[in-house]
Amino acid sequence: MPYLETDSVRLWYDVRGSGLPVLFIHGGFAGPAYRLQPRTYEWLEEFVPHYRAVVYHRRGCGWSSLPHDGWSLDAQVGDLLALMDHLGLEQAHIIGSSAGGPIALLLALGSPQRVRSLALANTAARLFHPESDRGLTRVVREEAEALRREGALAILRRRPLEARVSLAALWERPAAEADGRLEEWQAEYRRLAEHAAASLSEEQWARLCAAEVENIEAYLDVDLRPRLAEVRAPTIVVHGDADRVVPLDWGRELADGIPGAQLAVVPGAPHGIMGESAEARRLVLEFFLRVDGRMD
Repeated sequence: MPYLETDSVRLWYDVRGSGLPVLFIHGGFAGPAYRLQPRTYEWLEEFVPHYRAVVYHRRGCGWSSLPHDGWSLDAQVGDLLALMDHLGLEQAHIIGSSAGGPIALLLALGSPQRVRSLALANTAARLFHPESDRGLTRVVREEAEALRREGALAILRRRPLEARVSLAALWERPAAEADGRLEEWQAEYRRLAEHAAASLSEEQWARLCAAEVENIEAYLDVDLRPRLAEVRAPTIVVHGDADRVVPLDWGRELADGIPGAQLAVVPGAPHGIMGESAEARRLVLEFFLRVDGRMD
C-alpha cells in the first residue's frame, strides 16, 4: 500500500484511473472504529472511467498514523496539500464528506487555485451546535478535560461499551433508534468491541480513544459560516433528506451561503450519502463533467 511520510504523519492513499483528478476527503474521526475497519471507498470506481480518483485516510484514521502535531483543521489541510504536491496535482475536483467538508472548505478558502470544483456531501459549515446537540458538545469537552487530567486509560475504562469503540456512538444511537435499527446497531458495536479486545492491547485501545476525543475536539469551535461568501469554486451541495446525523437544514445553509452553489437533495438518502446513494454519485459526477465542459 502506498504511503506519504511527512514530518508529522504517515498518510495512506490510493490512486485509481487517469486524467483530471477527483480527490475524496472522507468523514468520521480517528479512533478504534475507523482503525478496526478501514474503508477504501470502492464507489470511487464509478468516477474512474472519467477521472483519476484519489482517496486517502485522514490523520489518525484507517491505515494512516496518529500525528505528532495535533488535530487542528489547518494541519489537516496541510496534509491534503502535501498529498496533492506529492502526487503532482496542481488542481483537483474535491469531494468533502461529513467531517471532511470543513477541510474541503478551508482548502477552497486558503488555496483556491488548487480547487477546480467542490462537492460537499452531507456536511455543514459548522458541525457542532451546542444549543441543539443533546449535550454532545458538553460530553466531548468533558472527555477532553478528563483525558488531560486523568489520562487515556481512565476514560476508556469508564465508558459504556459502544463509546469504547467510538464516541460517535453518542450521536449515532438516536438515529438508529429513530430508524428502528437499535438492535442491529448494538450488535455491530458489540462485534467491534470484541474485535478491539482481541486485536489491541488496552493501552493501544485507550490511545485510539484519546485520539478520537482530540480529533472531535478540534471541530467543536469551527464555524465557517461567516466565510462561505468567500468561496469562489463552482460548488454542489449534496444532501439526503433522511440524514439524521447532519440535518438537511445545515446543508441548505451551506448552499445558501456559497455564491452560485447548487443544492441537490436526494429523497430517502441517509448520512454517508456518497457510499449509500448511486443518485448522489451520479449528481456529483455529472457536476464535475459540466464544470470541465464535457457534458451539457
